[in-house]
Amino acid sequence: MRLPALTALLACCACAATAHAGSIAFVRGDNVWVAAPDGTHQAQVTTGRRFASPSQADDGTIVAIDDGNALYRMTQAGVPRNAPVFTWLGLGGGSGFSGPYLPRVSPDGTKIAFGFYHEQGLDPVTGTSNIVGGISYTWADHATDLHEFGLIRQGWTNPTWAANDLTVSFWPGADVLSGYANVLWHEVGHKSDASSDTDNANAYQWFDDPDASYGSFGAVNRQLTSLAVGEGVGSVTSIRLYSIPTAPPAAAAQDDPPVYRCTIDGGASELASPSWSPDGGDIAYQQGSDTYVVHVGDLAQGCVGLGQPRRVLTDAQGPAWGPADVKIAAGHPTDLAPGSPADGGPPRGGDTPPAVADVTPPTVRVSVVAHQHLATALARGLRIRVGLDEPAALQGNAAAGGRLAAGGASSSAGTTTLSLRFPRAARRRLHGRRSLRLSVTVTARDAAGNIGRARRAVTLRR
Repeated sequence: MRLPALTALLACCACAATAHAGSIAFVRGDNVWVAAPDGTHQAQVTTGRRFASPSQADDGTIVAIDDGNALYRMTQAGVPRNAPVFTWLGLGGGSGFSGPYLPRVSPDGTKIAFGFYHEQGLDPVTGTSNIVGGISYTWADHATDLHEFGLIRQGWTNPTWAANDLTVSFWPGADVLSGYANVLWHEVGHKSDASSDTDNANAYQWFDDPDASYGSFGAVNRQLTSLAVGEGVGSVTSIRLYSIPTAPPAAAAQDDPPVYRCTIDGGASELASPSWSPDGGDIAYQQGSDTYVVHVGDLAQGCVGLGQPRRVLTDAQGPAWGPADVKIAAGHPTDLAPGSPADGGPPRGGDTPPAVADVTPPTVRVSVVAHQHLATALARGLRIRVGLDEPAALQGNAAAGGRLAAGGASSSAGTTTLSLRFPRAARRRLHGRRSLRLSVTVTARDAAGNIGRARRAVTLRR
């Protein structure tokens, strides 16, 4: 079923319903912007850095990723609420890993979900490898070890929040594999095995649509009554809309799956970033390079309330709809360029010369905590001591034989101890070794974006 034609009255009603319902954060020209859902009150939030993938918490806090893989958490005025946060993937994703992708802040603003990809197993004959999607999380205000929330890494990715402790993710084409479903939900924060780097025990396969096997991304409204799924791989030109008769995390949701109702058709234009209105009756999405809004209504009654899509913002990518109204006046973006006061640079006084941009990388010193045995390090992590001459976000990795073996992340100043945890696959691979030589690399990025590194070799024995 495709979008029906609308009467002028219905279009007008839909416009009135969304005119003052919160705000939409989006990216224009690599900067974060906000606007009212009808396209009025447009205001630029940031300048000086390149941002992508904005999302909004209920209080209007915006999280976006910069071009150095740092997660910035800011007010609608562009003022950072804490130092930039790096995920365990670090600056470049680590050996075989890439990400984070499409980070999304939870409604209460405390956590960030993101996707990643892992390249596994190079075939020496064909030169190809298997690329697997995954889901991970970090606290919004500080770096988080991957073991804290655990990974979901069979293939599902592009997580979206359905509640403060519930995400929904997608694996295009999963239903062609025996025993896997296209859509998964994950109950976040219930991980009990601290030594494991996964949390499969709290992840549940939800459903497949036999007529649409390539759901790539999506969004659930906060009422848990409607689901939007972008269908396709590579080029996504349709968003399928479903009603939810029984919502997760209820166990019965697996036996009472979402019901397909109708499709938003982008024609020849690519669609992306569906985001529901706070009342769950409208949806914003990106079509081409613009943002559209359409009234959906109650999908439990079918698509009788479906309206005509309206372009509300031009040159506006990645819309994220939140309940907070626009809180910034137009013409007052915050400069987050490296070395600027808001980004952590020195203050600029009225009668003092302009501050010189910070271009000095942090000095990093690394040592390995003494008397560590291989078996203990594999089980609990390799402890290293890191010294810094300024506050910085830290990423540590340990490689064995050129392969990533352990990793950890932190934000710190002065001297701190960082634990590099070995994922389960690495522990299995290295379990029988009597000794292990590791090359430890610590990367530090300061508030101005300068990067410093230190390396050290260590040999562990049983």
